[in-house]
Order: sequence, then structure tokens, then C-alpha cells
Amino acid sequence: MHSIAANWRTSYATDGTPGVHEPTSPFEAWLANLGVTDSLAPFGESGLPHLLVYLLGGDLTPLPGDALPEGSTVVDGGQSYPAIQFRVRQSATDVSWTAEVSTDLLNWNDGSGFTVQVGTPVDNGDGTQTLTVRSLQAIAPGTPRQFLRLQIAGP
Repeated sequence: MHSIAANWRTSYATDGTPGVHEPTSPFEAWLANLGVTDSLAPFGESGLPHLLVYLLGGDLTPLPGDALPEGSTVVDGGQSYPAIQFRVRQSATDVSWTAEVSTDLLNWNDGSGFTVQVGTPVDNGDGTQTLTVRSLQAIAPGTPRQFLRLQIAGP
């Protein structure tokens, strides 16, 4: 079947890998480089799943946990908003993320009706960028508490 053009594609590996199964995405190539096949298996001693470490660039920090999202407060137009700040590997085009907000930790909402990205991403100089996403609901007396989280999905 070598004569059929549809059976050929660009390799992720230098010089290719003829006759060997090759990863089909940057994340699979990253896993293969580590000798791992389970994306949810713990990364080293961190206890964090490989998928999360990959997206957040946890392997590029002194400790993988250093890359975990952090809660914060953003002031915009004189009002305070709950926010989440997190790193994203710039080459992680095959893994998606969604910032979600909840008032009860049971029902989560996402999208332009609930959250907005604040400013432009900050390049960390290590292949990752830091993003900040805030709730659209300001913190005010009488409003329910809000919680934010990062939901991720891999290939």
C-alpha cells in the first residue's frame, strides 16, 4: 500500500519512523517521549495526571504543582471579580481548556455568558503563557459566592 498517497503523512520524529506506530498528536508524542501510554496516570511523584501536566507545562517548572491554576481577584471598572490564573503550553493545540464558574460547586457554567479572558496572555519564555479568566458576576454584598475551575479535554 506504499503507492497510495493517502497512506503517507508527515512524521513527528526526525527522519520518520517507518514501520513503527507513530503518535498522531503533539500530546501523544510527548507521552511517547516519556514512555507513557496512559494520559491520566500520575506524572512522576506529583500525583497529577500527565494530561494536566502537559497542558499547564508542569514539566517545565521546578515542581509540577507550581503550574497549577490559582484563584485571584481582578478589579475592572471599579468592581472586583473572582478570577482564575493558569499557564498553558503554547504548543498544546490538541488539548482544550475551559474556565467554568459555579455558585454551588455542583452546577458549572462556561462560555461568554459567564466568563471572560482578562487582557492578553503573558509569555513566560518557556513555551507557556499565563492566562487570566474572570467571572462576569462582580463580587458584591448579597451575591452568592463564586468558584472557578479549569476543565480540560485531551485527544
